Amino acid sequence: MISLKKARCYMKKNNNEIIKIVANNIHQELSSLQEICLQIESLLKKAEELEEEEKTFYNRAAGSMLHDFYTGLEKIFCNIASKIDKNLPRGEDWHIKLLMSMSETKKNRPEVISLELMEELKEYLGFRHLFRNIYGMQLNREKLEQLLLKIQNKLWIDIKLSLNLFIKKLPMRQPMRKKRKFIAGFTLVELLIVIIIIGILAVMAVPQYQKMVEKAKWQGPKNMLFAIRNACLMFYQERGFYPVVGGVGHYLNSGVVDQNLVNSIVVDITQAGAGRYTYIVYDPIFWRNVLFVRAVYDKTGNGYTADDDIISVGLDGTIAGPDYH
Repeated sequence: MISLKKARCYMKKNNNEIIKIVANNIHQELSSLQEICLQIESLLKKAEELEEEEKTFYNRAAGSMLHDFYTGLEKIFCNIASKIDKNLPRGEDWHIKLLMSMSETKKNRPEVISLELMEELKEYLGFRHLFRNIYGMQLNREKLEQLLLKIQNKLWIDIKLSLNLFIKKLPMRQPMRKKRKFIAGFTLVELLIVIIIIGILAVMAVPQYQKMVEKAKWQGPKNMLFAIRNACLMFYQERGFYPVVGGVGHYLNSGVVDQNLVNSIVVDITQAGAGRYTYIVYDPIFWRNVLFVRAVYDKTGNGYTADDDIISVGLDGTIAGPDYH
C-alpha cells in the first residue's frame, strides 16, 4: 500500500509533469501558428496583384489558412481540457463547448482566454465548419479578407499574450525538499563576529583579572602582617617583653637580607638607640619583598614606647604609596 504522504508527493510530481507537457504543447502550436500568420501576411500582399482567374486559387488558399489557424488553436484547447481539466467535451456541439470552457476558470487552472477573445474566435470556428462543408469556389472573398486582416492586425497578438499569460499562471508546485542530515559549518562572517566578541571580552576581562592578581599579592602579606602583630602582642602579654634574641635590629642599608623574625623585633623603644632603625625580614612566598618593623618617634625626634609599627613594602619596592601596609 502507498502511504498518504507518498501519494501526495506522487500527485505533486505528476501535476508538475502534466503542466510541463501542456506548456510545451502550447509553445509548439504557437510556433506553427506563427508560420501560418506569416503565410497570411504574404497572401494579403499578393491579393491586389491577382488576375481574375487567379482569385479562385486565392480564395481556396485563404480558406485553407483560416481553417488551419483555428485548428491549431483547437489543438491547444483540447490538450488543456484532456490533460488539466480531465474533461474533454463530447457530443455534436463539443467544439463550441470546448471553446467556451477556455474562457472559464477551473479548479486546476485559470482562464485560458478572455470572454471577448472567445467571442471573436467563435467566428473562426464557424468559418471552419463552413469551409469543411462547401466548395472552394463558393467562398466569399471579402469575408475571407476581413478574417485574415483581423488576424494580422490584432487577434494574433491577443492570442499569444493570453496563452503565454496562462502558462505563467499555471500552479506549478515546488517539490518537497529533503531535510539535510548534516549541520552546516560557520561562515567566515560568523567566525569574524565570534573573534571580535572574544576580543572585546578580553579587553574588558584582562584588566579585571590583573587587578585581582595584584589584590591577591598584597592581601597575602597584609594577612601575614596582622598575624605577626597579633603574635607579638600575645607574646608581650604573656612574658612582659617582646621576643628578641641576639643583637637588637639592623640598619636598613646594613645589607641584612635574611633575618629571623625574632631577631627583627625590638623589645621597646629604648633598645633602638639614638638612630632611627628599621628592621627587616624577607617575604619569599608572595612577592619576595621585605617586612619592616619600625621604631616609633615623635615630632622632636625622640623615641617613645608604643605598639610596634609593622609594615610591608609594596609591589614597587617602596614603603610609600597605596600598595604598602
